[in-house]
Amino acid sequence: MRLEDIKRIGVVGAGTMGHGIAISFALWGYPVIMRDLNEEITRTEPGPDPIQLGAFVEEEVIPRRQAEQTLARIQTTTDLAA
Repeated sequence: MRLEDIKRIGVVGAGTMGHGIAISFALWGYPVIMRDLNEEITRTEPGPDPIQLGAFVEEEVIPRRQAEQTLARIQTTTDLAA
């Protein structure tokens, strides 16, 4: 398997580590599906995320548009079949 063969990333668990993994892959342009049993913790918006993506914007590590595009690549679900 090559990197260009990867079409989508699945993350099981939406706690601090799961959010971090999902955001890391989404920053690199991969579509991500993040799944957890608890629908409330799968939310990526509104509000701050566990790794403080907003802080990256404030500190000018990434532009606001890149942060918005990153979050848009993350789909959340409680359905394992997704």
